Amino acid sequence: MEFQDAKGNRLALVQDGIALLEENRTYRLALQLGEAAREGWRGWFGNVELEWERSTSAFVVRTGHWVGSQSLRVLGPQGEQHLRVEVLPRGEKLSGDAWAHLLRDLDTWMPGSTVGREGGLHGEVGFSGSDIAGVASAGASRVRGGRTWW
Repeated sequence: MEFQDAKGNRLALVQDGIALLEENRTYRLALQLGEAAREGWRGWFGNVELEWERSTSAFVVRTGHWVGSQSLRVLGPQGEQHLRVEVLPRGEKLSGDAWAHLLRDLDTWMPGSTVGREGGLHGEVGFSGSDIAGVASAGASRVRGGRTWW
């Protein structure tokens, strides 16, 4: 197995048995197979089943907008293989210090525009009052003869 970019160029992404991928990228995981052995392959990135490109003997591996650990599993006629994966932030992203500086500047320029830098771990979203359907139906009942009655 080897990782490739979209054009089929080999990428050296496995270090010490761990594949180091960037977030929000598309890779191909190519298997070295002959024409006759290209059937019966399945692969998973975590719980997501991977798309198999029979013509290139490769799985399409897409990382989303997240970072962290995951596993990659390939199942074929010769058995099953596992590979640990670490999805890393993209290289062009701001560092943590640069991001904190940006938030401080934004909050100084426009107070209240950020939620601060405390980084709370718990929270909730609440909802109360009527939904928009109730408002629309109440408003419609007050329209008579082209006039709105409030």
